[in-house]
Amino acid sequence: MKKPSLRTVFVVSALVIILITSGAVGYIATLNATLTLKSVTETLHREVSARVFGHLKAYLDMPQVLLIQNDRLLSSGIIPTDDQAALQALFLQQATIPVPATSIYFGNTAGGLAGAGHEGERNAFYTTGTEGFTAGRFRKIETTPDGRAGAVVASLPAYDARQRPWYTAALERDGGTWGKVYVLFTRHDLSLPASRAVRAPDGRLIGVLGVDLFVSAIGDFLEDLHAGTDGITYIMEPSGLLIASSTAERPFHIEGPLGTPTGRLSALDSVRPEVAESARLILSGALSPDHGPKTMPPTGPEGGGVPQVGRITVGGETFVVGATPFEDPRGLSWIIATVVPVAAHEAPIVAVNLRTLALTTLAVALIAGLATLMIRRALAPLADVAASAGAVGRGDLSRTLPERGGDEVGAVARAFNEMIRRLRAAQALQDRHLADLSAAEDRFRRLFRNAEVAICNEDLSDLMAGLDALRTQGVTDLRAHLRAHPEVLRDFAARVRVIDANPATRRLLGLDPEGGPVPRFADHFMDTTWDLFVEMLCTAWTGGAQFRMEGRIRTRSGEERDVLFCTPIPKTAEESRVVPVSLVDLTEQKRAEAALRLKNEELERSNAELESFAHVAAHDLREPLRTVTSYVTLLRRRLGDRLALDEGEFMGFIHQGALRMDALVSDLLEFARVGRADRPAAAVSLRAVVEAAMDGMRAQIDLTEARVSVAQDLPTVRGHADDLGRVFTNLIGNAVKYRQPGRPLQIEIGAEVLSPEVATGAPMVRVFVRDTGIGLPAGEGQEERIFGLFKRLHHREAFGGGTGLGLAICKKVVEYHGGRIWAESAGENQGSTIWFTLPLA
Repeated sequence: MKKPSLRTVFVVSALVIILITSGAVGYIATLNATLTLKSVTETLHREVSARVFGHLKAYLDMPQVLLIQNDRLLSSGIIPTDDQAALQALFLQQATIPVPATSIYFGNTAGGLAGAGHEGERNAFYTTGTEGFTAGRFRKIETTPDGRAGAVVASLPAYDARQRPWYTAALERDGGTWGKVYVLFTRHDLSLPASRAVRAPDGRLIGVLGVDLFVSAIGDFLEDLHAGTDGITYIMEPSGLLIASSTAERPFHIEGPLGTPTGRLSALDSVRPEVAESARLILSGALSPDHGPKTMPPTGPEGGGVPQVGRITVGGETFVVGATPFEDPRGLSWIIATVVPVAAHEAPIVAVNLRTLALTTLAVALIAGLATLMIRRALAPLADVAASAGAVGRGDLSRTLPERGGDEVGAVARAFNEMIRRLRAAQALQDRHLADLSAAEDRFRRLFRNAEVAICNEDLSDLMAGLDALRTQGVTDLRAHLRAHPEVLRDFAARVRVIDANPATRRLLGLDPEGGPVPRFADHFMDTTWDLFVEMLCTAWTGGAQFRMEGRIRTRSGEERDVLFCTPIPKTAEESRVVPVSLVDLTEQKRAEAALRLKNEELERSNAELESFAHVAAHDLREPLRTVTSYVTLLRRRLGDRLALDEGEFMGFIHQGALRMDALVSDLLEFARVGRADRPAAAVSLRAVVEAAMDGMRAQIDLTEARVSVAQDLPTVRGHADDLGRVFTNLIGNAVKYRQPGRPLQIEIGAEVLSPEVATGAPMVRVFVRDTGIGLPAGEGQEERIFGLFKRLHHREAFGGGTGLGLAICKKVVEYHGGRIWAESAGENQGSTIWFTLPLA
C-alpha cells in the first residue's frame, strides 16, 4: 500500500483539527463560565488572604521585635538582669506604648520573675514578680504608669519560672518561639504567648523573656476587612480550634448567667453553618495541595499564597471555600479560610462568556485559512531537516541547520541545533566522568594500600563453579558431603585465588608488608579455621548475602590470632571474579574479654560472700539482744518498787535501746534478704499484694481512722510477692506514721501502664502511693535522700521512731525487679507521692 505524501498528511491533519476545534467551541463556551467564575473567586480569595497574611505578619512580628530589643538590652548588660525593679520599670514603660503586647516579663535561672503589663485598654497597669527574684511567692500588684505601687491583686505561694511552659519552650527553640493559645477567663479573650531565651555572649543562659498579646485584635481586623464585602474570613489551627472570625463570633464556649468562658471553640462547632461546613471540608483533606499552586508571587508588603479552593452547599446556596496556610518559623501554624458566595459573581460572567464564544468562532475560521498557507511554507525546509538528522545518526555532530525566522520550522531548527549542542556537552561530560572515574580508582587503590584493616581481593569464580558442579551432580546436603569427602574441602580451598592483599593483611599473617608473593589463606588455616571455611561454603550454597564469623588463624611465625572474617557472597559469575574480604584482628579484644569475665566472676563471688556474711551476722546479733530484753524485764518485775526512780528509768533506757537495736537488726536482716529468693520470678497480682499488706496493718489503719483507696484495675507484674509485699507494707506504714495531727489521713494506691515511647525496653507499669501526710520540705533535695540507709528527716523519737531502713528496703526491692523509685511532694503539710516502676507480666 502506497504511503500518503507529507502534504496530504498535513492537509488532512489541519482539516481534522479545524473540525475538532469547531465541535469543541460549544463545550468551551459552557466551560468558560465555570473557569471564569473560579478565576474571579480565586482572585478574591487571593486578595483577602494576602491582606490577612500581611496583617498577621505585622501584628505578630511586633512582639517578637520587642523580645529581640529586650534580649539585646539584657544580654549586653545595659539593663542589669539581677535588678528586679529595673526590669519591672522597663517593662511597665513598654506596656504603656501602643504595641500588641499586654504583658511583658522575664524569668531568670533561679526561677525568679519580673514583669509588667496592662489589662487590655491601657487604663489599668500592674507589675508581677517573685520575692527575692528567685523561685518563691508570686505577687501581682496594681501600678500607676509612673511606677507607684498599689494593692496586691493576686498571690501564689510557690512560683518557679523555670517550670512554666513559656520558659521551657524558649529553651527548646533558640531565636524565639510561640506558645499555645489559651483562654483568658477574666477578660473573655484568647491570649497568645511568645518567649525568647536570653544568653550571654559566651552562650550561658541568663533567663527567658516573654510577652502575651490578645487575639481579639485579629478578629476586629477581620470584621473591618469584610465591612461592605461579601463572604466570611476566619482563622483556625490545624486541629480546627478557632482563632478569630469576621462574624464577631467568640472563639470560645460561654456558659452560665455571667457568660463565663469554659474552653476553646472548634470551627466545626461554629453557629455559622458556612464556617462549620467549610472547616469540615478543609480538615477532611479534600483541599489537597495538588488542587492548585501552593504559592504566589508577593502582591505587596504583605505577600501570601494562592488558596486551595473547594465548594460547599449550605441551605441550597453554593459557596467557594479557600484555605491558605500561615506559617511562622517560630512555631506558629494557622489556616486562613475564606468563604465567598458564588451567586454574587455569576451575573458578570454570562456576558463575558458570550463574547468568548464569538471570539472562539472567529478564531476557528482564521485557523482554517492560515493552516493552508502554513503547510505550504513548512514543507520546503523539511528536506534540510531530514538530511541533517541523517548526518547526526551517522555520528557527525558538526552538522547544524540554518535558523530561519521564528516559525515552527525555525523552532525545529533551533531545537535541532540545541540538541547538537547538548550532545556535544554530553560527550564532553562523559569524557570528564571517565577521567574522574580513573582518579577515583587511583584514590581507592591508595586507600586499599594504606588501610589499617586487613583487606584482600579474592577470585572465587572457580570456587563458585565447583559448587554449581556439585549441584548438577545431585548433592543436596553440602555439609554432609564435605564431611564424607574431606578431599573436596581441600580442593575448594585451593580454588580460592588471592588477587591482591594490602600491607595490613600481610602484617596480620606475619609476612613482609612491603612485598613478596601473594599469600594463600589455606596455608594459615588451623583445624577450627577449616570449620569456618565450611560455614562460608554453606552460606554460599544456601544463597546467603554475606558471611561474617569469628575464627582463628596461624601466622607465619606460628602465633595464633583471633580474627573476624567478613565477605559478601557473590550472586553472579561477574561478581565472583573480584570479591573483597576483610579480616579484623580480635586477639587483644578477646584477651580483654577473658580478663573481664575473670574479674566479674571474682566480683560476683565476693558479693555473694558479703551478702551471706551480712545475713548470718544480722541473724546471730538478734539472740543476745533477746537475752538482754528478757533479763531486763525480769529484773524490773522482781525488784519492783525497790528500784529507785532513776534506776527504773535506766532500766527503761536499756530495754528501749535493746528493742531499738533488735528492730534495727531485724530491718538489716530483711534488707539482706532482698534478692535472695530461691525461686524464679512469677506473675504477681498487685491487687492481692496490696490487700495482704493492708490486712497486716489493719490495726494501725483502723486506729488512725485512715481512708485507703485502692484502684480496681491494678495490673499483674512479674516479680516476687513477698518482696513486693515489703514495699507496700513500708509505704503504707510510713503514710500512717507521718500523718498530720488533727487532719484525716487519705491514702491512694494506683498504677498506670507506660506507653512504649516512655518504657524503653520491656513493658513496664508505674505504681504510686499518695498520701495527705506531712510531705517533704521543698527545694532541699529530700526526695532522693530519704531512700538512703538510716536516713530520717526527723528526730529519732519523733512520729513513733524508726530505723531509717524502710525506704531503703523499698528501693532495693524495686531495683532488684528492674525498676526505679522516686518521691514527689509540693512542700511541707501538702502530702507526698511515692512512684516506682515494675515489669509487666
